[in-house]
Amino acid sequence: MSDFDNDNLKQRLDSLSKEKQPGFVLLLCERLMPALHIFASETGFNDSIYRECVHVAWQYLSGTTSLLNSGELADNCLNAAPDTERFEHPLTSAALNAALSVRSGDEISLGP
Repeated sequence: MSDFDNDNLKQRLDSLSKEKQPGFVLLLCERLMPALHIFASETGFNDSIYRECVHVAWQYLSGTTSLLNSGELADNCLNAAPDTERFEHPLTSAALNAALSVRSGDEISLGP
């Protein structure tokens, strides 16, 4: 079994071009979204802001929109994140991780 090498991972991620970094972050967010969607459908949680944020980010990468409101979307994502003390669903933590990742992905890669 090999040990995780955080420095190597950071170096490899930093080597991605500035154009590819947002796409990579979006792919990671997409990978987390199914847990958020299941959580939302089973608890009544509104996940539309996260779907919108990811959609707008893909549009931005394709050149079909600007991200003039990306800061507002990121703030909305943070404010709407599921409260782990309010929900007892088995996917609550995974939903929170997805929500915060979408918010952070927007802030890190697509911010103004």
